[in-house]
Amino acid sequence: MAKNKNSSSSDKNTVLLYGRHPVLAAISNPARRILKIYASAENATEIKTHLSACQKDNLPLQIVDRKDIDKMLPREAVHQGLPCNAKSWKIIRLKISVLWRLKKKTAIFWCSTR
Repeated sequence: MAKNKNSSSSDKNTVLLYGRHPVLAAISNPARRILKIYASAENATEIKTHLSACQKDNLPLQIVDRKDIDKMLPREAVHQGLPCNAKSWKIIRLKISVLWRLKKKTAIFWCSTR
């Protein structure tokens, strides 16, 4: 399974996503801001087709050697030749409260931001 990793760039508000499914899902998500996509030559056609289908042909795409991708990521990361830089999500902490009503055997849940 692919994981997020902080980008090595100086911008702390970016993440490096990698793996076929996480990257394609990020491209498909209109709320996700993609900064740059890297792809191995084997993935170039698929990623270009996906970008076109999502009407995101304007996203920067760089075809690179798999060895260069290996250098970007943690050792033994399963990247499938497809990483991308994206803006981080804003983290919101929630306080979840539960009220258990014994008599009716029901629970009431509510959330609030901290």
